[in-house]
Amino acid sequence: MSYNMSILDLLFKNAALMDGIVVNSNDLGFGLTQFNIYARIDRVKAAPRFSASYNRFVDENLSLTVLTNKDSDLSIMKFTNEIALHFLK
Repeated sequence: MSYNMSILDLLFKNAALMDGIVVNSNDLGFGLTQFNIYARIDRVKAAPRFSASYNRFVDENLSLTVLTNKDSDLSIMKFTNEIALHFLK
């Protein structure tokens, strides 16, 4: 890591997969949503052959990150929701 790069530069730096595919990282964004009765901060991001979901349930002190080697579709959020239900009961 270069110490000349700021934290924001590193946050928005594009990533390169092992096969050379460059993944655009400049559209990161988090949203505040509701899941059942719980407030959560969440983000879903996808790239070729990869998808990730980050969820933070602030009032419950729970963070949940799901990484998959699957192309994106809405099933990663459904999968993440099912996992969250096990911890939020």
